[in-house]
Amino acid sequence: MKPLNRNRVRKSVIIKIRYIVSHLYLYLAGFFGCAAVIVFSGTKLTKYGDKIAGLTGWGNAWVGLILLASLSSLPELLTSIGSVTLAHEPDLAAGNVFGSCVFNLFILSLIDVRIKQPITSLIAYSANAVLVIGVALFLSYFTEQLAHQSGLSNTFFSTLFLAVVTSLPELVVSFAAIRMGAFDLLVGNLLGSNLFNIFVLALTDLFFTEGSLFANVNTQHLESVMVVLIMTAVAGWGFMAKPKKKIWRLGIDTFIILILYIGLMVTLFLKT
Repeated sequence: MKPLNRNRVRKSVIIKIRYIVSHLYLYLAGFFGCAAVIVFSGTKLTKYGDKIAGLTGWGNAWVGLILLASLSSLPELLTSIGSVTLAHEPDLAAGNVFGSCVFNLFILSLIDVRIKQPITSLIAYSANAVLVIGVALFLSYFTEQLAHQSGLSNTFFSTLFLAVVTSLPELVVSFAAIRMGAFDLLVGNLLGSNLFNIFVLALTDLFFTEGSLFANVNTQHLESVMVVLIMTAVAGWGFMAKPKKKIWRLGIDTFIILILYIGLMVTLFLKT
């Protein structure tokens, strides 16, 4: 290769690298910016959700299961819809939902380590809900770009990173509920979110115009489905048996959930 051509190739490569790096920083900034807004608004949702429960007499369990769970799962819903309509990546939608279900149950392990003006409350609650909804619309775009730039598969990236970000409201709500002593709110939010997340798949399929959603997703998601079922069964056993034995400050049930979560993430990464 002639020196002139070699220099041109070198300059072309440098330009491409600079282009990728500059856009990577932009996508990372957008991704983490969305996460920050979700954390802030998630904290407020818990605060005002608890106030609404007290003022209306509905009870923390009902508010956690219906009001908070459906609202904190809106990022999963809108991000999944955006994944199939804007990014045209059904794998992102499936990974987001299944990964969120797994992460919500994983939150139980994190929690186990630490263990009156109605109109005003409703307005504040609604305002923070709108923030969560608005941010969620951008997540699928940033996630698809980051997965492409990093070279990781959509299945792994969405099951880990996208799912964690869209589940941040549940995480924030859970720790805020502990500080308030609203344990029924905590459990109702986590389990209710998982119920709503599965429903999200049906809603997402309505927006997917290229056939059946499940027919177009990677079969690796079956591993996430199986882990969700096992983790849910372990959580149910923990609620009924109430085991007192601790392993590394964790109940034996939440310890099993922790191991299952780590095992799933490692398995998906190795197959990436």
